[in-house]
Amino acid sequence: MNEDQRKQVRQIFGRASELESADLDGFLRSECGDDKEVLSEVRSLLHIADNANSFLEGGAICEIPEIAEEILAAGKLNEGEMLGHFRILKLIGRGGMGEIYLAKDTKLNRKVAIKLLREDLSRDPEKTNRFLQEMQAASSLNHPNILTVYESGQTGERRFIVTEFVDGNTLRELVGKENTIPEPEALEIGIQLSEALAAAHRAGIVHRDVKPENVMIREDGYIKVLDFGLAKLRKGIDPSFFSLGDKTLPLVDTVSGMLLGTVAYMSPEQAKGEDTDERTDIWSVGVVLYEMLAGKVPFEGPSVAHRMMAIIDREPDELVDVNEGVWNIVHRTLAKDPADRYQSVEDLLFDLKSLAQELEPRPQVQRLTRSISRMNIDTGDELEKAESTDGGLRNTGRDRQQAVSTHLSTAQRVYAYAQNNRAFAGLALLIIVPLLAVAGYYSYNYYVSSTTPPPLTDKDEILLTEFENTTGEEILDGTMKSALTIALNQSPFLKIYPNAEIEKTLKLMKREPGEPITKEVAAEICKRRNLKAYVAGTISRIGEAYLVDLSAMNGQTGEVIAAAQVPTTSQQQDEILDALSEAASDLRAKLGESLATIKRTDRPLEEVTTSSLEALRAYSDGVEAQSRNDAHGMMENAERAVKMDPGFAMGWKLLSTAYRRNRMRRESIEAASKAFELRDRLPDRERLSISAFHYGVTFETEKEVSAYEELRAKYPRDVEAVAGLAYIYQWQLGQFRKALKAAEEAVRLDPSVSQYHIRVVDNYIALGRYEEAKRAIEFAAENGANMNFWVYRRQRFDIAVIQDDEDELKRQNALFEQKGPNHPGFGELALFKGKYDEGKRLYDNYVAATMKHSKSDRGTVIGFFDLHSAMIRMCDEARKHAVKPEVEFPHFGTMKITAATAVVLAMCGDAERSREIISSIRDEYPDTKIVSVEVSWPEAVLALEENRPRDALVHLEGMTPYHRAFNFWYFTLKGRAYLALGEHDAARREFQTILDNQGLWPVSPLYPLAQLGKARAMKSKKEYESFFEMWKDADEDLPDLIAARKEYAEL
Repeated sequence: MNEDQRKQVRQIFGRASELESADLDGFLRSECGDDKEVLSEVRSLLHIADNANSFLEGGAICEIPEIAEEILAAGKLNEGEMLGHFRILKLIGRGGMGEIYLAKDTKLNRKVAIKLLREDLSRDPEKTNRFLQEMQAASSLNHPNILTVYESGQTGERRFIVTEFVDGNTLRELVGKENTIPEPEALEIGIQLSEALAAAHRAGIVHRDVKPENVMIREDGYIKVLDFGLAKLRKGIDPSFFSLGDKTLPLVDTVSGMLLGTVAYMSPEQAKGEDTDERTDIWSVGVVLYEMLAGKVPFEGPSVAHRMMAIIDREPDELVDVNEGVWNIVHRTLAKDPADRYQSVEDLLFDLKSLAQELEPRPQVQRLTRSISRMNIDTGDELEKAESTDGGLRNTGRDRQQAVSTHLSTAQRVYAYAQNNRAFAGLALLIIVPLLAVAGYYSYNYYVSSTTPPPLTDKDEILLTEFENTTGEEILDGTMKSALTIALNQSPFLKIYPNAEIEKTLKLMKREPGEPITKEVAAEICKRRNLKAYVAGTISRIGEAYLVDLSAMNGQTGEVIAAAQVPTTSQQQDEILDALSEAASDLRAKLGESLATIKRTDRPLEEVTTSSLEALRAYSDGVEAQSRNDAHGMMENAERAVKMDPGFAMGWKLLSTAYRRNRMRRESIEAASKAFELRDRLPDRERLSISAFHYGVTFETEKEVSAYEELRAKYPRDVEAVAGLAYIYQWQLGQFRKALKAAEEAVRLDPSVSQYHIRVVDNYIALGRYEEAKRAIEFAAENGANMNFWVYRRQRFDIAVIQDDEDELKRQNALFEQKGPNHPGFGELALFKGKYDEGKRLYDNYVAATMKHSKSDRGTVIGFFDLHSAMIRMCDEARKHAVKPEVEFPHFGTMKITAATAVVLAMCGDAERSREIISSIRDEYPDTKIVSVEVSWPEAVLALEENRPRDALVHLEGMTPYHRAFNFWYFTLKGRAYLALGEHDAARREFQTILDNQGLWPVSPLYPLAQLGKARAMKSKKEYESFFEMWKDADEDLPDLIAARKEYAEL
C-alpha cells in the first residue's frame, strides 16, 4: 500500500466510523471505487471498531491492519508541553486507546502518569461518556494493589486520565520464555493480585483482562494492577488488544498480524462467548500463577484458534515440580466449569495465604525486580530541576519538622512581644501576625508537598491522640477530637485504630483504662501494635484568629510524615469547624488518599454534625463515656446533645445506641427512627449504618442488606458492614456462600473478634467444607480465640459427628467431665440416635449448668430440646414447656423462637394454641417479607399435621426464597407433603438433599428421619435397614421406630 492509499484509508475510515450500518456499504463503494486494497483495509479497521468490545466476552478474533499503527501515533504530545497543570516529561507507552506519558503535576509537585485518549475518539460523545463513566468506576477503587486514579479531565478536544506513576517492572518482564518465579514469591504475587481483584469485585467491577502485562511490581515489593474496567471502555479498539499498561505492543504476532497474548488468559466461557462473572478473573489468576511457576502458559498452540480450543477442551499439564498444595490451588482455578472453581476471590485468597504461611513467611517481592535490569526511563531530571529552585531545600521529614517549628515559634514570639509592648500590639495583631499565620500556612503546605510515595496505604491504621487546646476555651476540650474523628471517618481510605484495641494495649502497658492518649502514649501504642502513624491536633489562638494544626507522625520514629494548618479568618468560634474540615481534607490527600474519593466523600463538619459547639461538646462527652462503657453517662450526654440541637442526626444515633445499652428497647427504636429521618445530613458511613439499623428493627431485610452492601462498597475497611451481612446471610437468608465471603472479610479486617471467626467456621460447616472449617478454627486460635468457648467446642463436636471421629468425640466428652456441659451437643446427639431418655438427662444437666451462669430465660434455653423432642414425637415434656416467650423488644431472634414454639405445638397435637401463636406473630411484627417467610414454617407444619399436604406446599412456597435458613425443615416438610400426595420420586429427592447436606444441621433428628422418609418413598428394604442402623440403639417406644418396623415387615 502506497502513501496515497494510506491517506485515503485514514480519510475514509474517519468519515465511515460516523455512519449508520445501513448507509455504510454504499458509502464505501462510492469512496473506494475499484481499489480493493483500500476497501479491505477500511473494512478491517471498521471491524475492529465494531467488534473489539465483544472480544473479551465473545472471543472475537480480528486481524490488525497496518494502518492502525499510524492512527495510534496521531496527536502525540511533546516533551515540555502543558496538559492543564501537568507538564509532559516523556512518552513511556503507547496503546490502542492512545499514549501514556510521564508528567509532573505542577500543583502538587509529584510524578504522575497520564493516559491520553486519542483525538479522534475524544470527539465521539458516546465514547467519551463511556470513558468518563469507566474512569469514575476506576477511581472508586482505593486499594494499595490497584493503580490509583487521581483525576480525569479534558484539554481542548482530548480526554485524559491522571494516575499514580509506578516505577517498577511488569510481571511480563519476569515470566514467560521458560523464566519461572520461586513458589513463595509467586504465591505472594498471587496474594496481592487476588487482594486487588477482591476489592474490585466488591465494587462490582470485573477486570476481564488479568495478565502479566497488567501487573506492575514496584521496587518495594508492592503489586499494582492496571487497567481496571477498561475492557468495557468503548466500542472501538479494545484495550485488551493494545494494553494501555504496556510500554510497547508486545502482544502482536508480527508474522500473522493477529492478537495472541490476551487469548492465553481467557476463560473457557469467554472463549465460547458465554456470560462471564468474577470467576473469569479467578481463571486468569490461575493462568498467571501457572505461568509464573512453569515459565509458560497452560494452554498453547500455533494459532489463536488452537489456543482457544485448548482452553475450552484440554486439561493443563500438571506442575509436577511444585508443592502439592500449590498445584491443587492452581488446578482448581483452572476448572473448565466456573461452578468447580473458587466461587469468590476471597476463597482463593484464603487458600493462598494459608499455604504461604505453611511454606515460609511472606517474602519480599522486590528481590525479583533486582534480578533484572531497571527500565531505561529517565524520570528524574525535570523534577530535580523543580526541587532545586527552592534554594537547595530538600523535602525531607526533618526539614518539614524544622519548617513547622520555625513558622510556629516565630508567630508565637511576635504575639508574645505584642502582649508585652502595647505600642506595638496593634500593628502586630492587625498586620504582622495575620501575615505570619498566612505565610506559615502556605509555606508549610509547600514543604509538605512531596514526590515520594504516599505515606500510608489503605492497609494501614492510624491512631488519634488527644486534641491539644491551647486557647483556654473549655468548650473546645474533647470537642475537637470528636470532630476530627467524624471528619476522618468520612474517608474510605483511612482506618482509625479502635478504642477497644487502645484499651487492650493500655492494659498491657499497665496504664489506667481511659487514660488520655498523649503523643508519648500514642508513640508507645504504635510501637507495640506496629501502627504506621498517629495524628496529633492542636488548636491555638494567634492574634484575632484561631489556627487548626494537624500533624501525622511516623509511628515508629516520630517524624512528621504529613501535616496541614488552616487558620480562621476571624475570632468567631463558628469558623473553627470549617477550618478543621479543610485541614482534615488536606491531611487525607497528603496521607495518600486519591482526590477523587476525597471529593466524593468529604462534607463540611457543620453539615454532618451540628453548628452548636455546646451540642458537639455534649456529643463528645457521650462518645468518651461510651469508650469507658459508661452506659448511663453516654445516655445523659446524648440526650443533652439532641436537646441543644434536635437536628443533630449523629446525636440521635448515639442516643439510640445508649438506650440499647440501657435496655430501653423502644426508646432505642424511636431515637434510631429520628436519626433515620435526618439521615441525609449524615456522612455516607453514618447514614448507611443508621439506615441498616433502622431497616433491621423494621424487619425490612432486603433494604437492610442493600444498606450494608452499599456501606461495604463505599467503605471496604468498615467491618460493621461485612459483620452485619455475615449475620443476615447466614441466619436470616440461608445464603451461606455469601455469608462465608462476608465473614472472611470481617476476619481479615479485624482478626481479634472471635464472633467473626465463629461465623466463618459455621458457614464452612453448612457448605460441607469440613477440613476448611477445622483450619478456620485453628486460625481463630492463632489469633487469640479462646478454644474453651462453648461455640468452638460445639463446632469441633459437630464436625466430629459428621466425620464419625471417635477420638475427637472422646476428647469432647472428657472436656465435659472436666469443665461441665457448656453446649447441648451430647444431649442432641442422643436424640439424633433416637435415645430420648438419655438425651433428656444430658440436656437437663446442660440447662442446669447454663442457668447458673446465664441470664437467659429458661424457656428459651430448653426450647431447643423441646423442638428436637417434637421431631421424634416425644411430646409430653415439649407440650408443657411450649409457652409463647415474652417479647420486650421484637427482633429476629425472638420471632424465630416464637415460630418454633408454634411448630412444637402443631407437631404435638395442639393446633389451637399453635394458631394463636401464629396470629400473635402477625400482630406483633411488621407485615414484611421476612416475617411472612418465618410464619410460613409453622403454617406448613400445621397443614401437614391436619392432613392438608397441598396447603402445606403452598406455605412452603412462601419459604422458598430463604429456605436454607430453615436448615432441614423445608426439605423435610416438602418431602412429607409429596409422600402424602403419592409423589414418591419428588419426596425421595427432598429427603436425599438432607442426606447429602448434613452440615446444614449436623445432629438434628431430622437427618435420620430423612433416611426413613427416603425408605418410605422408595419402599426399599435396604433403605429401611439403613435407617435401623442409624437408630440401632434407639428407645423402643419411639413412635417413628415402631411405625418403621411395621412398614418394613409389610414389604
